[in-house]
Amino acid sequence: MISEFKDHDGLEEHFLRKELHTKYKGALATPESGTPAFWTNFWRDFYTHEPAIKVPQCRWSEKAIREPMLDISGLSVPTMLVLVPRLFQGGAPGLLRLIAVLPTLSNSTACGGSSYVEDTHLGFGYVKTEATLDAPNINTTQDMLLEHGRNRGYLPQREVTNLLQGRALFILTGEYPDCRTVSRLLGSREYGFFLNSQHSVNTDEQIYVNLDYQPELRNEYFGGRFEKFKGS
Repeated sequence: MISEFKDHDGLEEHFLRKELHTKYKGALATPESGTPAFWTNFWRDFYTHEPAIKVPQCRWSEKAIREPMLDISGLSVPTMLVLVPRLFQGGAPGLLRLIAVLPTLSNSTACGGSSYVEDTHLGFGYVKTEATLDAPNINTTQDMLLEHGRNRGYLPQREVTNLLQGRALFILTGEYPDCRTVSRLLGSREYGFFLNSQHSVNTDEQIYVNLDYQPELRNEYFGGRFEKFKGS
């Protein structure tokens, strides 16, 4: 278990809280969230297989890491970095490798269908995403989310990013994301359907990744997550 996250890269506690809408304040209240130091410790402690995970140099500046993303209403949302190693990207092959080396995912419905998952885009390294426990961009349909991503230059979040972010948020906050909400993951699909994700409220890590059969479903429990690469 990771016991200490010292910010060896000199990143300060800088969450731009004055710019965050009250809806999102306190969503992630640790200065170590998603820093390169965090992910160095994460892969050192959770991955002991070969080949070793090489933690790349982070090209995100402190300011860029902490700059909020905007939700569909224009509200500022706190952000974090998620490190997606090359080994685990690319849809089904990467997901199956990830699930094999992170036993905490063994109780997940992500395991059952991961051999058929396709991603809408490729990319590895440090990915910026919303650092919220409840889904951002709630009360939206699939089309609304896709349009929001195009307008803001965001990519829809993939399942691999979502699984890694969920584990990181639990380490940092003691809670899994989307226990009260559902996040659409429009960066991954299976049998032609996009995915959605929800965590169990139980203490065990129980992740339910399902086909989003109702793209027009819109309520206060359904939202969607995005990701952004440096320069995108």
